[in-house]
Amino acid sequence: MQPYSDRIKKLQKKMPPGSVLLLTSPAAAVRNRDAHYPFRQSSDLLYLTGIWEEDFSLLINSDGDINMFCQVKDPERERWVGSVLGADEVARRFNLPAENVFTPGDLFNQLQKMLENRKALYYSFGNNSELDTKILKVIHSAAANTRGGKTAPDTLVHASTLVHEMRLHKDEYEIEIMQKACDISARAHNHLIEYTRRLIANEGKATEYEMKAFIEAEFMRGGADFTAYGSIVASGASATVLHYERNGGVAGKNDLVLVDAGAELQGYASDITRTFPASGKFSGMQQQVYSIVLEAQKKSLLSCQPGSDLGKVHDATIKVLVEGLLEMGVFKKFPFKNKDGKEEMLSSNSKEEILEKKYYRLFYMHLTSHFLGLDVHDVGRYYDAPEKHRPLEKGMAFTVEPGLYFPAEDDFLRPELLGIVVRIEDDVVITSEGHLN
Repeated sequence: MQPYSDRIKKLQKKMPPGSVLLLTSPAAAVRNRDAHYPFRQSSDLLYLTGIWEEDFSLLINSDGDINMFCQVKDPERERWVGSVLGADEVARRFNLPAENVFTPGDLFNQLQKMLENRKALYYSFGNNSELDTKILKVIHSAAANTRGGKTAPDTLVHASTLVHEMRLHKDEYEIEIMQKACDISARAHNHLIEYTRRLIANEGKATEYEMKAFIEAEFMRGGADFTAYGSIVASGASATVLHYERNGGVAGKNDLVLVDAGAELQGYASDITRTFPASGKFSGMQQQVYSIVLEAQKKSLLSCQPGSDLGKVHDATIKVLVEGLLEMGVFKKFPFKNKDGKEEMLSSNSKEEILEKKYYRLFYMHLTSHFLGLDVHDVGRYYDAPEKHRPLEKGMAFTVEPGLYFPAEDDFLRPELLGIVVRIEDDVVITSEGHLN
């Protein structure tokens, strides 16, 4: 089954000689009493197999052997929880011999056999303490056979060291899915803006929970499987809380609305933020802040090229934001903590000083980008060395999300700025010649 069989084989070629890799699906998560959260497959396992089932495991070694463990077909159980693939279908999808597909209960016996005379086990420890303990017991049991002339692994390595660098570089198949997820999200955002304007025109207000319900329904109507993360719908000063979740506020005709929401499709996330005037019309100060943030994003996107890096993308954002903040006069008098941690009132009109001492973090406290893929904050190494960003390469997907935040309690600011927040976020992937937004 493409592209998954090819990914497994590619991974096996990256594995050191004499090594074994095990990936397992997560345990069911209880929400309360006997109600469970919706199942979400391990992103690493989903990347390598495309199989979205509980009690599923992948066990491979550097010699090219592939074993899979899946649920047994049971019509009575499936009537309650839905159908499962079963051993025959798993074997067919991956062109595996029947003897290489096992039940979940066979996992530890097969693992012990495969660990004999092996040097290292790659396993994503730290996610399930109960499973971690069982795996360590298997290793211990394998090591007990040394008197019979057999050896056991003396090295346990987190599977992420192999899998995550593969996941960082998206292939055409992944980019196609991510584009569809972004298309669904973009349409939903645009429809929400129209919907909000209608609410304001007809009722004079729009509740955050109405807007959240609308955009998430649009995701599902557009074909999404889930939301990629908890949707943020914040009106007015509520948007100063970066991960705002309460959704109990009300937008009036003079308010800005910030919506950070994305659809998930086949496990792949989109991550889009738009800030818009609820009535459809900016005030003068809202327009000024929005224009600065938009210009910062445009300049940042110019840095999204092969050979550039996310540090340069961030630097491009900061330069534009600082120029805009200086024009608005926010650094005439502002509080900032000194090296001793004590707050003092400062004043500066020097762009260089503001950049060097990072005074701008009063109004822009996060980075401009994060990797995007099967996780909304996706995997992959950001640095080649301490403080040395790795170069951007074809297939790397990430966000570009500049913003400006003026909390209502910052009484050192001009009153007309208080409570204004603007963030604009797009998703890009590096191509051989530049980037695709």
